[in-house]
This record gives sequence, C-alpha cells and structure tokens, in this order.
Amino acid sequence: MRKLKKKKKIRRGSKYDPEKTPEQARYICSVYGCTNGELANYLKIDYSTLNKWKEEYPDFRNAIAEGHNQNQNSKVELGLLKRAKGYAYTESTEEVTDDGEKTTVKTKKVKKHLPPDVRAQEVWLYNRYPEKWRPPQYVQQNMQVNMRTSQRDEQRITPLKNQKRMDLSYLDVKELQNLKAIADKVEDKKSINKNQELEVSAEVS
Repeated sequence: MRKLKKKKKIRRGSKYDPEKTPEQARYICSVYGCTNGELANYLKIDYSTLNKWKEEYPDFRNAIAEGHNQNQNSKVELGLLKRAKGYAYTESTEEVTDDGEKTTVKTKKVKKHLPPDVRAQEVWLYNRYPEKWRPPQYVQQNMQVNMRTSQRDEQRITPLKNQKRMDLSYLDVKELQNLKAIADKVEDKKSINKNQELEVSAEVS
C-alpha cells in the first residue's frame, strides 16, 4: 500500500529585521490604521509573533504607535480640508404613519450640500503656508515677542561686555560654549529684528 506523503506545514513568520521591520510597521499603520491582527497579516506573521516582537523590540513598538498617530493626523487633515472645500451628503429621515390598522415606516433620503467654511479655510492656509497667510497682527505680535526676548538676552550679556578683564578661568569648556552661544543668539536676533522692521516700514509706505 502506497503511503501518502504528509504535507509540510507552512509556518508563517519571518526573521525580525531591526532596520526594515519597524519601518514596514510604521508605514502600514500610517496608511491603513490597522489593528494588531491586520498588521500581523500584512507582515505575514502570527499574532503571537507580533506581540512577542512588541515586547522584545521597543523600536518596533514605537514605530506602530507613530504609524497610528500619523494615520489619525491624516484623517483630521482630510476632514479639515473637506470642511474647507464643502461637500455633498445624503440625509436620511424616517416618516411613520399609523392608520389604526397598520404602521408604515418610510425612509426619505434627501441630498444636501454643506458650503465651504471660511474658518476651516483660514486654519488650513495658516498652517500650510504661514509666510503667505498669517495675518499682519500675528506678524506684529511675533516681532514684539522677539524684541522682548532679545532685550532680556542683551541685559544678560551686557555686564559681561562692560567688564573688559573678566576672569573666566573658573568656567569649563561647556560653560564657555554656552556663553558664546548666548552672545551669538543676541547678535542674530538684533539683525533679524532690524530686517523685520525694514520690511514692515516698506509695507506701510
């Protein structure tokens, strides 16, 4: 009697690649926003293997969380864009009639259109193209904040400038680098504020 060959059991799963696997999981979750079971199917691994990888590899676990966050952010952005542009939708209502003998329920569908929302358009444009669509009030407030910050930094650095022979031998290398960074920051903000003032004066004129 001829013996039947046993079919080899196909084992699902692949070796974890620290460079590719987290990126694959992040991409899949960001595009599809899938559950753990769906993610396991996409990666062609068992559900238990997925949970094992999440416990053993923090990068893999963090990549899944980042992918889900990107997916949710994308949905919010699409919803905001949809509201900014306006959209058509179908509204369903039910009408119930009762003649004493029989109760009838009729479903009525009406096509409606929600017009574009100006506030949603403003939020979208402000965040996508801030240089072009930020209102002048925001630019003015931002300039005032930068000027106040620059003045505070200058007050911190001025006493050091006035002391021509200040002993800095007690400072280590890192502290000297921080001191130099503060001085450079003050000079950079001075030049930026001057340029902004020139631009505002040019716009007013």
